Amino acid sequence: MLLLVASLSACSTGYVMVAARPPPQYTTLGPTEGKYCGQFSALRRFQGAYANALAKVPGARSLVQVELQEEWRWWGLGFENCAIIRGQAIR
Repeated sequence: MLLLVASLSACSTGYVMVAARPPPQYTTLGPTEGKYCGQFSALRRFQGAYANALAKVPGARSLVQVELQEEWRWWGLGFENCAIIRGQAIR
């Protein structure tokens, strides 16, 4: 029964574009990381983490070599989901 409930409550989605593809030629500015937490929209968390990562590097316009990590925390009365994006900032 638990397996049935777990499989029915899982969610999935197709691929989504968080940011535009990088240009054919770019300058690498260095590594960066951004984090954004929220409860419901995964896309909003990913976009927020991406924007926070870009904001840490002056002149950055995009990221390459991106890694995405999610953290889920249960607080007893609710939960918190955080997206962490790491990558190389480019312009």
